[in-house]
Amino acid sequence: MPHNISTGRAILEIGTGGGIDGRKLAMKNPEAQYYGIDIGYSVYFCNKSKYRKQNQRFIRASALNLPFCDNSFDIAYSYGVFHHTPNPDLAFAEAVRVLKPGGALYTYFYMKSMKIT
Repeated sequence: MPHNISTGRAILEIGTGGGIDGRKLAMKNPEAQYYGIDIGYSVYFCNKSKYRKQNQRFIRASALNLPFCDNSFDIAYSYGVFHHTPNPDLAFAEAVRVLKPGGALYTYFYMKSMKIT
């Protein structure tokens, strides 16, 4: 997780897994609203966790069809997720779609040969 990611007021994490990064993001920036999506059922456990903060919401959704309006987030963050989807280009486009103008997308890919246009 990049160290300067906590500067946004509205943060989206795409692919939360067990919610560890989300917990860190919410603790570092308690004024921000954090939303985490994951296609798995882990989001239900994240929402019920005693470690969940008031500014966190976890939603079961696909990176290929984000359930948010255009221009909703200051920051979108995804660590090692897009290249596991059936359509990495669409996942990337969805992340960009929900960013506010001037927003930042932080992402990480395992495969060096991946091309996203």
